[in-house]
Amino acid sequence: MSAATLIRQANDAGVSLRLEDGVVKASGNRESVVAMVDQLREHKGELIQFLTDAHESTAALIEAAMRACDHHGDGKVAREQMRADCQGTPPHLRKDLKPFAGEGG
Repeated sequence: MSAATLIRQANDAGVSLRLEDGVVKASGNRESVVAMVDQLREHKGELIQFLTDAHESTAALIEAAMRACDHHGDGKVAREQMRADCQGTPPHLRKDLKPFAGEGG
């Protein structure tokens, strides 16, 4: 099973996965978290790499979004909404955004 598939399944089950100081943390529905523990441990290395890549993609996407805000003269509220939208993208979809985040300039 790929890390993306596992993260998607976690998301569908109401479980949020994040990387905190190099450790995969799960939160959400307790029963779902407990049910996924073995799979999370089995794919720990892949999850760490995927979540690291997703974080980097999100940072690049936010940087590109702020350039777009600069271009359009957007104010603080629009910038905060853009940042929230970028951060609200589910982790299993973030990695795919990286090629787009670097475009423009």
